Amino acid sequence: MKLFKLCSVIICTLFLFSCNRSGNNNSCTGAICTEVFTYVYVQVLDTTGYAMLNLDDAYSVRQSTGEVIRPRDTNVCCGNYPVLDDNYRATLGYGSDVFIFNGIKNGKIVVQAQYTISADCCHITKVSGPTKISVTHY
Repeated sequence: MKLFKLCSVIICTLFLFSCNRSGNNNSCTGAICTEVFTYVYVQVLDTTGYAMLNLDDAYSVRQSTGEVIRPRDTNVCCGNYPVLDDNYRATLGYGSDVFIFNGIKNGKIVVQAQYTISADCCHITKVSGPTKISVTHY
C-alpha cells in the first residue's frame, strides 16, 4: 500500500510540473488543423453602394512593422478584396496585430480600414474590422 501511495504522489507531481501554468500554450506540436485555407475579406462598395470591382491596387500594411502585404488571391468577386490570408499565419505567430487595408484608384487611397487579426496554430481570424467599406471619393 505504501508503494501505491508513493507512486501516486510521484505521478501527481509529474503532472503538476508538466502543466503550462501561464495558460498560454504556444506550442503547435500535435495541432490538428482543417484543410480549409482561411481569408479575411472586405467588401468595397462604390459611392452608389454597389460592389466596386475595379480598384487599381489593394494591400494591407502591418502596423507594427510597416510591412506591405499583398495576399496571393487576385480574383476579386463581388467587390471582396483580401485583407490577409493563411499564408501569413506563420509570420504572425501565435498572436495578433493591427493591419491597415488600403484600396487604390487612380493613384489615390480611396478606401482604408483597420483590422485586428490573430493567428493560432492553424488559421488566421479577424478579431475586429469592418466587413464592408465604402469609397469616399475617386
